[in-house]
Amino acid sequence: SSSFELRRGSDNPLTGRISIQPIFTFSFADYARYFIVEKDRHVFEDKIQELSQMFKDSLVRGDLSSAFSVTKKTGVLINAYDLKKKFENYLFFGGFPRIISDRSNDYSKYLRDLLTTTISKDILTHVEIRDPQAFERLMVNMCLMVGSLTRYKKFAELLGMDERSVIKYIDYYVESHWTFI
Repeated sequence: SSSFELRRGSDNPLTGRISIQPIFTFSFADYARYFIVEKDRHVFEDKIQELSQMFKDSLVRGDLSSAFSVTKKTGVLINAYDLKKKFENYLFFGGFPRIISDRSNDYSKYLRDLLTTTISKDILTHVEIRDPQAFERLMVNMCLMVGSLTRYKKFAELLGMDERSVIKYIDYYVESHWTFI
């Protein structure tokens, strides 16, 4: 959560005493692997690698019937490892390691607190934001539109602010690793 402060240069000189190591959320592949029994992970990874290579080779050759055949084999793998359900859960819960490893906690409170802390401590203390509520509402709207194509102008209209501010705010979210463009 301190990535924003560290990337912008902290008031506290830490030269020689720290090593910055960004820790990102789980990708879907990481998420799926986590929930596959350890003894089966190697077989799963080998099969995914094999199917992926077969699919790429088919496309490079222009052999669409082979590519289609590979997708059928992939469907068998998806069913065998219940990847459709895992993907739905990944979209719902996200890739935060703490959420993935312990769903017994109140994950919505954890995520809300994490967002609020990041916004209030890591971002708002280091940059000037005229409307902190709009800044938070922008993130909520971005979360609601995840995976959808949109325009900065659409966010600006939704939040009643100018497009330049939306662009600047989204840049802050990218810097703090809350979103990727």
